[in-house]
Amino acid sequence: MPSGPRHNPSIMHLQIVCNDTCALGLNLLVPVSSFYDGCDNTCILDTGDHENITHLSYAFYAKAQIFKATQIERGLAINFLIPRPNLADAVFQRIDQGICLSPDTPLNVKKYHRC
Repeated sequence: MPSGPRHNPSIMHLQIVCNDTCALGLNLLVPVSSFYDGCDNTCILDTGDHENITHLSYAFYAKAQIFKATQIERGLAINFLIPRPNLADAVFQRIDQGICLSPDTPLNVKKYHRC
């Protein structure tokens, strides 16, 4: 989804959908962003963790959000969201576990994820 910096907002960051749509029709998304000194190091990702990760990156738990599945479906329909291949199970598990471990994860996200 477009989520780049102010000087280039059209950059598309990888968003990890962390659950099947729940009974409330919601999904939890965690974005991936470029690593920098001082970022949340709960889950560092690198080349080989996913085909769209081309340099040192991290799971940006501070920006994790809960979306209605219908919002995601609309984004897919208008190419605002572009599906990418799934993560390897081990990489997904690292990201998923980090939701509860990160001090930066919003409280509403931790509650939704049952941390």
